[in-house]
Amino acid sequence: SVWYQRRVREAVVSTQSTGSKPMIWVDGGIHAREWISSHTVLYIMNALLSEVDTGLRSQVTSLLDKYQFVILPMSNPDGYEYSRTHNRMWRKTRRPSGCKYGYTRLMGAATTD
Repeated sequence: SVWYQRRVREAVVSTQSTGSKPMIWVDGGIHAREWISSHTVLYIMNALLSEVDTGLRSQVTSLLDKYQFVILPMSNPDGYEYSRTHNRMWRKTRRPSGCKYGYTRLMGAATTD
């Protein structure tokens, strides 16, 4: 099966749709075997979007007024799925790798095509 064609989506969280504000980038799931990182990012997104403790709500609103949050919960979905179903220690993406200038990687050694 083809693993490396899964699409990656991000979410933008802000209190206004126009104008420019400084951006805070939050991402997870970079390495496939780090399963908890994507869930941590989802937790942060939930805290920004939901009604949290009333004492914290004013602080969250203040952050959203000042910054635009761009959130990417899973930046390596193909590697994540592969690490869950085939090889628990898999870390990379499933996209075929290659090097510049006509070199390809075979079993960890660079060779010419």
